[in-house]
Amino acid sequence: MNIYILSIIIMFFVYVIIWKSVKRGRLGVRDSILWILLSLGMGLLVWQYKWLDWIADKFHVGYAPSLLFLLAIILCLMFILDLTMRLNKLQKEHVILVQKIALMESEWKEKE
Repeated sequence: MNIYILSIIIMFFVYVIIWKSVKRGRLGVRDSILWILLSLGMGLLVWQYKWLDWIADKFHVGYAPSLLFLLAIILCLMFILDLTMRLNKLQKEHVILVQKIALMESEWKEKE
């Protein structure tokens, strides 16, 4: 199987998964836009493989489709970093909420 065809198949499946996840409410709008752009960007580079070959030549990559997968991996790592930062923010907010609840409970017990 040609690697370009495999790339198109993967891009199509990513798009279908994103669409179904948004439809079921499992994926937020912000994240879905990011994933759709990732999928469309990958599809554009596969469709216009001459652009991919040109970029690969500029970076001295011998096999252009490997550059496509490298770009996809880098973008996924950036997305994981974004998710980690959001998770860290939520953890901090969680600690603050637990502390506020503890203070409210102690005030409530003092009033009784």
